[in-house]
Amino acid sequence: DGATNEQTPMLKQARMRRRVQMGGPESSNWLYNQPAFLKLVSWVDNFRKQMHLLAVAFDLPYVAESVWLFIQNEVTMYLVPALAVSAFLFYHLGNPSPKILENGATLSWWILFGLRNYMTLQLAYGSEYVIVDVLALRSTVLLGLLGPLPTLYIIQAKGWPLVSIFWGLWSLALIQNVDGWLAWTDIEMFTAENHDGGILSGDTYLEVLASLIMIGVATTIKRTVLALYLGKRIYFHYKKKVERVMLEMLLITEVSDLSQAIDDFEFIEEEEKAARKPSTKGSIAQTFKNTTMADIAKKQLRRDSGIAENDSEEEDKNDEELNLSLSTDDGEDSDEEKSSQLLPNNPAWNTLRRDTSTQSDTSNVSATELPFQPAHSFEQQISEVPEGQPPVQDVNEPVRNHLRGTSTTSQIKSLLYRWEEPVNKQDKEIEDPTIHEILQFRKALSFLEDSHPFGLSFGPAFSRDSCIKSSKALYKRLLALTPGSTVLHFDVIGVLAYNADDSFDERKAKELVKLFRPDKNDEISLLAFVQSCDSAYKKLRYLRAGTGNSTLIDEVLENFFNGAFSFCLALAVMTILKMNPWALLVSLSTILVSFAFAFGPSVAQIIEGCIMIAVRRPFDLGDRIAIADASDKPQDGDPGYGATWLVEDCNLFTTTLRLAKSNEIATVKNGTIADKKIINHNRSDRALVNIVLSLKSTVTHDEATIVKSAIEQYISDNPRIWAQLINFRIIDVDPCNDITKILVRVQHQRTWQDLNPVMTARGDLIKFCTEVLIQLNVHYENKPAVINDLYIKELPEEYIAGLSQPVL
Repeated sequence: DGATNEQTPMLKQARMRRRVQMGGPESSNWLYNQPAFLKLVSWVDNFRKQMHLLAVAFDLPYVAESVWLFIQNEVTMYLVPALAVSAFLFYHLGNPSPKILENGATLSWWILFGLRNYMTLQLAYGSEYVIVDVLALRSTVLLGLLGPLPTLYIIQAKGWPLVSIFWGLWSLALIQNVDGWLAWTDIEMFTAENHDGGILSGDTYLEVLASLIMIGVATTIKRTVLALYLGKRIYFHYKKKVERVMLEMLLITEVSDLSQAIDDFEFIEEEEKAARKPSTKGSIAQTFKNTTMADIAKKQLRRDSGIAENDSEEEDKNDEELNLSLSTDDGEDSDEEKSSQLLPNNPAWNTLRRDTSTQSDTSNVSATELPFQPAHSFEQQISEVPEGQPPVQDVNEPVRNHLRGTSTTSQIKSLLYRWEEPVNKQDKEIEDPTIHEILQFRKALSFLEDSHPFGLSFGPAFSRDSCIKSSKALYKRLLALTPGSTVLHFDVIGVLAYNADDSFDERKAKELVKLFRPDKNDEISLLAFVQSCDSAYKKLRYLRAGTGNSTLIDEVLENFFNGAFSFCLALAVMTILKMNPWALLVSLSTILVSFAFAFGPSVAQIIEGCIMIAVRRPFDLGDRIAIADASDKPQDGDPGYGATWLVEDCNLFTTTLRLAKSNEIATVKNGTIADKKIINHNRSDRALVNIVLSLKSTVTHDEATIVKSAIEQYISDNPRIWAQLINFRIIDVDPCNDITKILVRVQHQRTWQDLNPVMTARGDLIKFCTEVLIQLNVHYENKPAVINDLYIKELPEEYIAGLSQPVL
C-alpha cells in the first residue's frame, strides 16, 4: 500500500477506509457511513492537494535563490554602507540637518527613511510575486475565491501599478506614524533623538502615499477596461471570419487524418495473416470488401493525428500523371465494383449542394432534354415525384428523411420570387463575450501562426508553395483509398459526415460540399482539390494579416488614450497634494485656442479619418474596394463600380491602395475618404452576374423557356462556379428594330473579391448563351446601317461661275 499512488481515483474509497480504522471495525464502518465525515475527508484531501499545488507554484528554489542574491547584492552593497554613513553622521558629525528643508529633519534620519522605503519597496515586489505569479497565474486559488473578473484586474495590474499599490500600503502600515523599526534596541540613532521633523506624522507624506495607491488603482482599472474593450472590438469584428476559417481548417485536418487509413488496413491484414501475397494496395482493396468507409471515419475519430510521410522523389515522378498505377488482384470483381464496396451507402451530395447554395431543384430535367426541349411545368414536376421512396437511391436514413421532406418544397421555392429575410435587430441579441470566450478567441488566433495549420497529417503549410505541395500529396494519398480510379470521388471525403454512432451529420456534410465543391458527377479533380485547400489557406493568411494590423491600430489608439489618461491622472495627483491645477489649465488654454484656429480643419479631418478606421472599419488588408462619391450611381456593367483597389496597408492616418488593373500604388489620407462611399467587394455576398441577351422579337414562349432551362442545366453542370439562377425576365421589346432583350442574373460561388474568375466565368456564360440562341435561330443580329447615296447629275451654272473666280 505504501507504494500505491494515492492520486489514483480508483483508490479514493480505499484511502478513506484506511484512515478511519483507528476505532475498530464497527466504529470504522459507522464513521465511514456518515455524510459529514465523508465531506470532511474530501475537504481535507482537496486542501492537501491545493497546498501541494501552491508549494509547486511558489517555486521555493527560485525564492531561496532570489533572497540569497538580495543579501549578496542589495544588503552588502547598499543597506550596510547606508547604515554606516547614517551612523557616522549621527555620532561623529553632530547629526546635522540640511538648511534647504525647514522641518528640522536630520541627514541621518533621511538616510534611514530612504532605507525603510527601500525595504517596503522590496516587500511590494514580493507581494506582487505571491499575488500575481503564485496565486493568480500558477494556481487557481484567486480564480476560485474571487472569480474571473477580479482575477483579471489583478493580472492586469502586474508591474509597476501593483508595486505602487503595495508600496503605498506597506509604507502606510510600517512607516506612517512609526518612530523607528529598531527603537526597542535603545540605540539613539533609531530613537526619537534622531529628529524626523514631523514628516511621518504630517499630511504631506500621507498624501504622497495616497497618491501612490490611487495611481496604481487607476492604472489597473484603465488597463483592464481598455483591454476588455479592445478585446471585444476585435472579437466582434473577426469572430465570424475566425469561425469560418477554423471550421475549414478542421475539415481539412480531418480529411488529412482520413488519408492515414491506408496504414490501418495494412495493420489489419498483418493481424489477420491473410497474406496470400505481400501486402500491396491491391490486396488492401480486398480488405475493403469487409469494411466500409464509415468504419474508417469512425476509427479516425478515435485516432491521434500523425505526421504524414511525404516522398518528394515519388511525388515529382507522378506530377505529370495522376494515375498511381495501383495494381489489383485478378478476380471476378472489376475495379468499379470494388470501389463501390469501399464506400457506404452514398448520400445525395448533389441535393446537399443545392441545400447549401439555395439552388433551384432542376433534377427532373435531364441533360439530353436540354437545351432543345421546353422544361416541364410545375404540375408535371410534382406528379413525377414518387410518393414513397425519394428519387435518390441507396442513401442513409437521415438523408432519405431529409429528401422526403424537402423535395417538393425546394421545387415550390424555385418558382417563387426570390427575397431575403429582413434582419430584426431586436431579435438579434448582442451579448458581451465573457472573459473565457475572449481568451479562447485569442488562443484560436495563435493557431494561425502554426507552420502546420491543417494538422501534421496534411503537412507543412507555412507558405503557398508548401500548401500546394502538401495538398497535392494529400490528394494522392486519398486516391489510394479508391483503387483503380484516377479522380477522387467525393464519397471518400463524405464519410467524415458519419459520426461514431453511425448517425449522419447533415450540417457537416453540407460544409464538406461547400468547401470542396464536387462536380456534377460527385468527383473532385486534382486542380479542384488544390484550389479548395489554397482558398482556405488564403483566408487564413489574410485573416492573420488583418488581425495583426488591427492589433497595431489598437496599440496606437491605446497610446492616445494613455496620453489623455496620464494628463487627467496628473491633475488628480495635483489635487490630492493640494496643488491648484487650474492655473496651469488657464495658461494652456491660450495656446490651445491659437492651435485650434490654426490647425482646426486639418485636425478635424485627421480625427474623422481615425474614427473611420478605428470605429467603422470599412475594410481590412487585402480587401478589394471601390471609392465613389455619395451621389455617384453604379454603372451598367459588372461590377457596379468598375475601378477597384486592393488594400495594401492601413493605419490610423493613411491607407495604401493598389489599383487592380495596373498595379499602381496610391496613398490616401483617411480623412479624405471618410465621407466617401466605400464599396467592399470582399464583405459582399456572392457575386450576382448580369447579362443581357438580345433575341429576335419573333421568339416564342417555349423558345425562351428552353433558353432558361439550358442556363439552369449549365449552372447545374458547373457547381464549382455557379450557385443558382436568380432572375430571367424580359426587360425590353422593340418590334420596330425586331429585338427582344432578356435580363439573366446568375449568382456566382465567389464574391467580387475574386474579380478575374468571376469575369472569366461571365464570359463563358455569355458564349454559352449565344451558342444556344444561334442553335435555336433566335439570336438577334445587328443589321447594317442603310446609307442613302446622293447622285447629282449636273451643277448650276452660277455655282460653276463662282468657283472660277479667284479667292482674295
